Amino acid sequence: SMNREPLSNADFALLRLDSSTNWMIVTALITLESRLDSTRLNRVLEHSMLRQPRFRQRIVQSRTLLGRAYWEDDASFLIDQHIHCLHTPLPADTGLLEQLVSRLMSVGMDFSHPLWQVYLVEQYGSGSALVMRIHHSIADGISLAKMLLAMTTANPDESPGKLPAGPAKINAP
Repeated sequence: SMNREPLSNADFALLRLDSSTNWMIVTALITLESRLDSTRLNRVLEHSMLRQPRFRQRIVQSRTLLGRAYWEDDASFLIDQHIHCLHTPLPADTGLLEQLVSRLMSVGMDFSHPLWQVYLVEQYGSGSALVMRIHHSIADGISLAKMLLAMTTANPDESPGKLPAGPAKINAP
């Protein structure tokens, strides 16, 4: 049987607030001082974020207006559907990166899969940039920022679950 768990009242409220003019999605931008490739990023996410069951679960909504929504494991989960690599090099000037972030922020999410997406800009100046979009029902901005900061460290040899980062900048609009 599928593992089903009802959404909490708070998460359900956030879900109902979602609209095309105001997505309930936390967008974080992290700039890294050294280059990151998708293989390494996949490994880091497997060892950190994906250990939280929510990142492998989807939200199933009731067909009735008053029916509840619940979490269920996404049987067809593939990490590659959630990680997008932009191979076009971006200069370290923030203008193009900000345009990219604002374009991504205008897009909703596919509810048939877990509600998160990561965009890797492999070459941003001399390093890389990550744009992470995670629906509010999975995590609030503060716990998300803590999780993202925990993934970055100045010492890339520390563990496979860490990003090779200098100081991370997290902007969660």
